[in-house]
Amino acid sequence: MKKQRRLSRLALLLSLLVSAITLRAQAQDQSRTASLDRVMDPVVIAGVKFPNVRTRPVAHLRLLAFRDGNAIPVPFQIDERTPAGEYVMTRPAGVRDRGDGLFDDNDELVFMALDAGKRGDPKAGGFPPAGWDEIELTDPLTGERAYAYLAFFASDPPSLSPVSYMQYRETPEYDELVTPYYTLRFPKNNVFIRDIMIHPAAGGNGQDFMDRIKMRLGVKVLAGYWSVGRTEENFVTKVLGVARGPVRVIRQTDTRLVILLNLKSPSAVVNGSFYPCSFQFPSMLSLPFRMDLVASDASIRQGWDLNRNALGMKFYTNLNPRPVTYDGKMDPEEVELANNPNTLYWALCTGPAGTFMFKGVWEESSPLQARLYYEDDLSRLEPPEEDPGVMGLAYQLENLLKMGTGRYPFNIINYVVPNFDGDVPRALRVFDHPLQVAINP
Repeated sequence: MKKQRRLSRLALLLSLLVSAITLRAQAQDQSRTASLDRVMDPVVIAGVKFPNVRTRPVAHLRLLAFRDGNAIPVPFQIDERTPAGEYVMTRPAGVRDRGDGLFDDNDELVFMALDAGKRGDPKAGGFPPAGWDEIELTDPLTGERAYAYLAFFASDPPSLSPVSYMQYRETPEYDELVTPYYTLRFPKNNVFIRDIMIHPAAGGNGQDFMDRIKMRLGVKVLAGYWSVGRTEENFVTKVLGVARGPVRVIRQTDTRLVILLNLKSPSAVVNGSFYPCSFQFPSMLSLPFRMDLVASDASIRQGWDLNRNALGMKFYTNLNPRPVTYDGKMDPEEVELANNPNTLYWALCTGPAGTFMFKGVWEESSPLQARLYYEDDLSRLEPPEEDPGVMGLAYQLENLLKMGTGRYPFNIINYVVPNFDGDVPRALRVFDHPLQVAINP
């Protein structure tokens, strides 16, 4: 039995290695033909935007881009949604939701900006489509444009692109997501990432540099005489479904916080979205009851705790124009950064393990205050953790009690930055200067 398990693990490792090599070659081939210098940008467009191909059968749609004067199929997907707005997914035990198979108003076209090409005329080819809509992408910084064509073929559509950027696997120990640039692992039925590896294709060394995602909640009651603390281990999660495609994977989870004994928070359904260079977990913050009636203070911290493979990584934010370095101990510059009371908007971390950045998105009118949590102290234990010590970077959300019974959206968008060259503003383009998208009928 042990020998069979070893052989199974060896086969899995070999499969992962072959997949990583294949994905890297595909990504490099695509980047050579890109007409926009925007490798990280996904493009998501609702079906209602397309006047000519809306309501057409999804199976007869292709996304075309012109390369050397020829229209070729490029990677894309149509994610169908139900009239209620739910994504059509594969549920536990392999049960699949039923879509209507048509490109409806609330369905979504998904592709990567790097796959767009030159402008062309789809009807000029040997097998012209019956109809199409032109997608025009514009870089607001350079004015450069690229084009793709969502085309409908009445019969015998051309073959789909063989390129798939996304792979999602479920193993007995964890769920794993692999792209050309990174690998993520989730413990079974868990919404929190436990491992991240940035591949050599993106400038990383392939080593896992994350201890875990930490979610730490603190509530003070009775004027501060009693404190209640909760961690990511107090969240109960189940995976509700997964939507797989060559450009995006959506992993839907239902998560509840065990507040005390059998008292749990309301369910929070989150659609974690994963792209070749990025991932995000849009959620809705709310309190289980009017905690302001019994509590004097409440805050929540959500972010990354790094392990020793991250030693030497440099850390930039909008609060510190000069980076600090993770070395396992706090120096005066790091203490000053950790005590900065201003709003955290973005952060970037880079080193031999690779480069990643994140940005919080919330309603500026909400009562929430989003501050930086930063700590670089390997001598301080903060269980639960696998690698003792703290090298943490996170959003510290304060003023929670002011939410009352309201519900406030909050999202952290994470990017792996391929082959970061030290140019922070260039990496931030995806946040600060998003591509402009127009549909030309």
